[in-house]
Amino acid sequence: MTSFCNLFKRHSFSVLSHNMWQWLFL
Repeated sequence: MTSFCNLFKRHSFSVLSHNMWQWLFL
């Protein structure tokens, strides 16, 4: 369960940072 939570957190952080970079360079 903890690993799944960790993976989900990492995935959401990755998506968030990707969106942030996209917004910065738009």
